Amino acid sequence: MPGLGQLMNGRPDLGRLLAAPAAVVVVIIGLLAATQSLPQLLASLLSPEAVALLLAANTVALAWRLTAVGHAFFDRRYGGAPGRGAAITLAGILVVTAAPH
Repeated sequence: MPGLGQLMNGRPDLGRLLAAPAAVVVVIIGLLAATQSLPQLLASLLSPEAVALLLAANTVALAWRLTAVGHAFFDRRYGGAPGRGAAITLAGILVVTAAPH
C-alpha cells in the first residue's frame, strides 16, 4: 500500500497523500460492484477499450507504488548512505511490489 513507508517514517501527511489514489480505486471498485451484476461488469471489463485502459492504469499504479517505495527508502531525514544489505533489501521489496503487476 503506497504511503505505509512514509507513515512509518513519521510523515503522516505524505503517507495519506500517497495512499489516496489507492483509496479512490477501492471506492470506485466498490461502487461498480454494487451497481452492476457480475456478468455485466465482467463483460464491460473485457472489452478491448477497457482492457487497454486497465493496462494503462496498472502501469501508472506500478510507477506510483515504486515511487512510494523509493521515497520511503531514501528519506533524507535519516543520515548516512544505505549499505549493501539495505540495497539488496530494497531490490527485494521492489521485486515483490512489481510482481503483481
